Amino acid sequence: MARRGFKLTLAEEQEIKHILEIAGSDAVYDRLRAVWEYSNGVSMASIQQRFGCSRSALLNWCRVYRQCGVEGLVSRCMGGNNARLSEAQLADLTRRLAQTTPGGAFGNGNGSSHAQQWKVKDLYRAVRLWYGVVYNSPSSYYRLLKRIHRLNQMALSRS
Repeated sequence: MARRGFKLTLAEEQEIKHILEIAGSDAVYDRLRAVWEYSNGVSMASIQQRFGCSRSALLNWCRVYRQCGVEGLVSRCMGGNNARLSEAQLADLTRRLAQTTPGGAFGNGNGSSHAQQWKVKDLYRAVRLWYGVVYNSPSSYYRLLKRIHRLNQMALSRS
């Protein structure tokens, strides 16, 4: 059996234990737990099954933790986007999208959609123009649209 080269220092172990004690059950928590378990000799197959990750993902999480610490795993869990909207910006964006259409926001003839519904290409343009934020992948904009839709549904149910 091959010997593992990845081992956490005592300080790293204590940092992870502290974070795991206060963290909820989210992606950062799962990745930290997987890194900690791998460092402590838990079998790779067991970790893969428990956290639903591949061998390469687990080894990548260990590498990212070693290079960047917890902050590296946090940014990885956010879809790799270091730039993201703040809660205030998200609230403002939700309000703006509810009050206007893509054609109304950008005017006709500027390559924007003339549809009444916001599409990913329109959202990309709005977020970049209004907040200076650009996400790395189209799936980030799909998730953002879903989040805005949920926020709108919650607001409607309260009123």
